[in-house]
Amino acid sequence: VTGVQTCALPIGYEIIALAAARSLPLIATACKATTAEHAMIRLYDSTTWKPMGAILEGHSLTITSLRFSTDDRWLLSVSRDRSWHLFENVGGTSHAGAL
Repeated sequence: VTGVQTCALPIGYEIIALAAARSLPLIATACKATTAEHAMIRLYDSTTWKPMGAILEGHSLTITSLRFSTDDRWLLSVSRDRSWHLFENVGGTSHAGAL
């Protein structure tokens, strides 16, 4: 393995879920949450490791799974609050839009 990079992301709690887009420099993360205030998805540019786009909200407890669609158009999140949300990536920026 060559070219390994590590990054400590500036977030308050341990990362529970992480997903990397296939064709975009985009990583989505979710941390442990006991309130809706912390149950959010943060997006990072994987070339600069800086936050990008809006914080994606909609869950009330820890998000346990994140997955990008094969074309990176959609991001699916599943939570301990027994709900799932689907966010659409429009024009390189993510827009919250739970279906």
